[in-house]
Amino acid sequence: MTNKQALEQSKKYSELFVYQIDNLSTNQLLKNGYWSFKIESIDSTNTYYEAMSDLLVKSSVDQNTTYQWIAQILGDIEERIDSENEIDELFTAESWQDHIVEYADSEVPIYNAELTMWMSQGNNWIAVDEATDEFGQSESVLDSIRRGYAMAIESLYQEILTTIEGGENE
Repeated sequence: MTNKQALEQSKKYSELFVYQIDNLSTNQLLKNGYWSFKIESIDSTNTYYEAMSDLLVKSSVDQNTTYQWIAQILGDIEERIDSENEIDELFTAESWQDHIVEYADSEVPIYNAELTMWMSQGNNWIAVDEATDEFGQSESVLDSIRRGYAMAIESLYQEILTTIEGGENE
C-alpha cells in the first residue's frame, strides 16, 4: 500500500465521525462537545464502521476518550502524509514508530487537573496499571498517569495504522 492509498483509507475512516455539542444536556462533558459516529455511518455491513467499532470495544480507556483520540489520530495521519509529499512511497505501520511516540508525548496534558480528571473517567485506570506493569513504579502518581495516558495513545495509534495498512476495503 502506498501513502496515497493509506491517505484515502484514513479519510474514509474519518468520514465516519462527527463532533457534536449538546447544549441541552446536564452533563458538562456533553455540553463541551464530544466525538461520535455519524448516525448514517452506523451500519454493520460497512467494513470501515466495523473496524472502528472494534477499536472502540477493544480500547482500555473510556469511550469518550477513545472516540476523541481516534478522530485526532486519523487527522494526524492525514496531515502527516499530506505534509511529507511522499505520496507514492510505501506505507508501513512500522515506519511510523518514532512519530507515534512523539505524537503521544505531545498529547499528554500538562495540567495535573486534566490528568486526574482523565484518570477518574471510566476505566482509564487500566491504562495506568498497564504502564506500571510494563515500566515499573514511577516516582509519583502523576508520572504513572502520564505514562498510562501516553501508552494508551501509542497503542491506539498503532492499532489504527495496522487497520489502515490491512484494510484495503472497498
